[in-house]
Amino acid sequence: MRPALTFTTTYISKPPAGVPSPIFVLLPNPRPLEMKFSDDCLQKGLNLLRYEDWEIDRVCDRTNHERFAAHYGFSPATVAAVLNDNQQLDEENFFMTLSWWKIYDTEHRMNARWKLHPETIRDTLEDVCKQLAKRKADKIVFGEFAPGQIFVASLDCVHFKVQEFGTDPSSKWYSHKHNGPGLTYLMAVDTVKDRIVWAEGPFPAATHDITIFRGGTVKAGKETWRKSSLYYKVNEEQRLVGDSGLVGEPNKISTALGGHAPLTKELFARFKSRGETLFRGYKSLEIMGGSSFRHKGKRGGGAKGKMAYHGLVFDAITVVMQYALETDGPLFDV
Repeated sequence: MRPALTFTTTYISKPPAGVPSPIFVLLPNPRPLEMKFSDDCLQKGLNLLRYEDWEIDRVCDRTNHERFAAHYGFSPATVAAVLNDNQQLDEENFFMTLSWWKIYDTEHRMNARWKLHPETIRDTLEDVCKQLAKRKADKIVFGEFAPGQIFVASLDCVHFKVQEFGTDPSSKWYSHKHNGPGLTYLMAVDTVKDRIVWAEGPFPAATHDITIFRGGTVKAGKETWRKSSLYYKVNEEQRLVGDSGLVGEPNKISTALGGHAPLTKELFARFKSRGETLFRGYKSLEIMGGSSFRHKGKRGGGAKGKMAYHGLVFDAITVVMQYALETDGPLFDV
C-alpha cells in the first residue's frame, strides 16, 4: 500500500501586489521512498512468471531462487538493490527487461507472457536500458583504489556474437573467439574490491586489444590517440595486469613473462581470473552469450545503429552487474 501524502505548512513572504500577507499554503511533502526487499522481489518475480503463491510456498527457498535466476539472470537481492537505488524504474518493466536479457525471446513470444504489443515491448526495453545506462558514469569509476595498491586492475577484452552487418560487410567484424561477426569491449576489474572500474566499447571484434587501450594505433601516431582512452587514465604509480594481447605498454600494463617467479605468475593468473569470472556472468545471459545479437534499435541505422544498440544494452547490463557484485560478490578471491 502506498503511504499517504503528508503536508507541510509554509507561507510566501513576498506576496503578489494587492494580496494580503502572509499567505499560508499546504505543500505536499516528497513521497517516502518505497523500499524493496529481497523476499518481495522474489515473490513479485515469480508471480510475474505465473507461479501462484501456493506454488511458491510449497517448495524450499533454494528452488524458488533457482526458478528466479533461470528467468531473470540475477538474484532477488540484486533486483531489490537496483530498484531501491533507481526508483524511477517501473518494477514490472525492469523484470521484463531482465527476462529479455536472460532468455532473449523474440518480441512476439514475449507478447504471450507480458501481454503487451510487440512495439510497446520494444520501446519499453530500450527505455529501461537507457535509464540504467545513465548510471554507468557514477557506478563504473576508474580510481578510488586501496592505499598502496600498485596492481590496480586486471584488464581484458570480451567478445560478443552479433548477426552479420549486412550494410557494412568487412573482415573488421571477425571474432577469432567465435569464428564469426562480433563486437568487443575493453574491461577492467579492481584487483582488491569487487567492482568494475572500466567498460569501454563497442569496437569491431578484429580491433586489437592494445589499440583499444591506447585509443589509436602506433602507425597513426600517439598524437591521434583518444584522450578519453584508458591509456591516459593510468598514472605512473599504477599498473594493470593483462594477457599477451596487451603487450606493448610495460609502463602501464604488466603481463606474465617466462622469467617471472612462480608466485608472480600465480598472482597474475588470480588477478585475471576475476575478469574471467565477470565475463562468465555476461555470457550466462542469452542476449550476450548464447544467440547472436540481432537487434538494431527502434529506428534501425545499419551497422552503426546495431553497434549503438548493443552498446546501450551492454552498458545497462554492466550497471546491474556492478550492483550484483555489491550484493552477491565476491568475484574471485586473490
